[in-house]
Amino acid sequence: MFFRYDFSSCQGTQWSCTNHVCPGTCSVYGELNYITFDGRRFTFSGACEYLLAQDSCNATSTGTFQIQAQNVPCGSSGLTCTKKVTITINNTLIVLEREKTPVVSSLPGAAGSSFTAGFQISERHFFTVLEIDIGLTVTWDRGTRLYITLDPKFKGQW
Repeated sequence: MFFRYDFSSCQGTQWSCTNHVCPGTCSVYGELNYITFDGRRFTFSGACEYLLAQDSCNATSTGTFQIQAQNVPCGSSGLTCTKKVTITINNTLIVLEREKTPVVSSLPGAAGSSFTAGFQISERHFFTVLEIDIGLTVTWDRGTRLYITLDPKFKGQW
């Protein structure tokens, strides 16, 4: 995973460049166009469930988070859009689904019933925004736009 840097700003008539590390954002928009954290573009069409981001690709260790999107045909146009976003944070499961109230629960089999992730879900204009205290934000318009923003501390963990 790579993050974009704030390389330059104009000061007078000169560009002044920095190495300021910024949060990384990946996005899903339109007819299932994907832009990765490092800016690469992909198109995956079809009704399917996609793993969008996770903080561990190692089969022997479990990560802190995982984000999946379920894409289905929407409307009569045949376009595909995101119906449901499922976020797993430690032992907490958060499900954002179109036209439904967000659902928060413990993972099946999780020890105890307390949640180990601090988070806040809010509605901002046309978006549902999930902010998680580990430095992860999920912003979704409940249709064709989904953004995942990660704190710079995740840079280079994979």
